Amino acid sequence: MGWLVNKLRNGRISLAIKELKYDIDSADGVRRAKILFKAQEYRESAVGGGVSAEVFENPQKYPRDFVMETVSGFEDVIIDGQDQLNNAVTHMKNIGMDSSDLRLQMLIEKRAVQVWIASLGATEKLVPEVRNIWAKLIGSMTNLPAVYNEMAALGRLSG
Repeated sequence: MGWLVNKLRNGRISLAIKELKYDIDSADGVRRAKILFKAQEYRESAVGGGVSAEVFENPQKYPRDFVMETVSGFEDVIIDGQDQLNNAVTHMKNIGMDSSDLRLQMLIEKRAVQVWIASLGATEKLVPEVRNIWAKLIGSMTNLPAVYNEMAALGRLSG
């Protein structure tokens, strides 16, 4: 039974990597920087919640089952976010509001979480694809000041 669980888990990770890679490959620098920015927020949140920073830096040093518990937590974040998005979109539709901006923002959130699902969960065969994703994200760092200012302004408006 363990092999089936591993096969299913690896399949979910592979799919997350494919979705993320497709988005990153077609994204402009600002969108990539937004994903990078949000990914770092998720990392900090996980570390603040008790996950060792070392897990993010060297996941291969930890037992796969342990790392996969962290990946499972990130998968739960995506599922919960999708449920919240669906409820918000339904509500917005009922009151006649457009939800396209919310959908775009939530997709960035999902991709940011997928960065860690991919980085932590990639099998040896998929590591080159994850490195390529990171190279593109890091290449967008020149856009981070503008992204940070935008995120800070949104925080002031919603907070």
